[in-house]
Amino acid sequence: MLKFDVLVVGELNVDLILNQIDGLPEIGKEKLAGQMTLTLGSSSAILAGNLSAMGAKVAFLGKIGTDSFGDLVIDSLQNRGVNTELIIRDPKLKTGATIVLNYDEDRAMVTHPGAMDLLTIKDITKAKLATAKHLHFSSYYLQPGLKPNVPEMFKMAKDIGLSTSFDMQWDPAEKWDFDYKKTLPYVDVFFPNLQELKRLTSQ
Repeated sequence: MLKFDVLVVGELNVDLILNQIDGLPEIGKEKLAGQMTLTLGSSSAILAGNLSAMGAKVAFLGKIGTDSFGDLVIDSLQNRGVNTELIIRDPKLKTGATIVLNYDEDRAMVTHPGAMDLLTIKDITKAKLATAKHLHFSSYYLQPGLKPNVPEMFKMAKDIGLSTSFDMQWDPAEKWDFDYKKTLPYVDVFFPNLQELKRLTSQ
């Protein structure tokens, strides 16, 4: 039975953001930051929250731990009106986290993927997909457990009548090993930015 307008499948993590840092990091030395913010990260989660704010009924499917970071993820999504009943919480895993170092108009980031590495196609069933009208998937390169089966996931969604969208995002390894010929036939809206598209097509 349809319950949601959109089901977002993607990575979940928190962001620890440091501002007013007194210099670049150096091995063996300690730097101070004047400001710190701990907040919900993940481009997938931000999109889900924005869609919910626009009035859509949105659910999220992802994987996190049962730690305090996982609690922050759940609370933040629920506060944004996003349904979290399909999020898998595994006590053996850690919720992902990104440390963001802001320097004026630039920034450096270090990410521990944690549980987002271990979301797989086994976690995504037709019954879960069938709760929504539309499937959105984001951050392909941050989810190695799901990468090999992304075409299968989109095909399954199309087979049961969902519309689909895909935000590939940047490849941290810069290998760009995405077989778009197998995936894009099942994607209605594909929106890489210009740099991502150039890298993907070797332009």
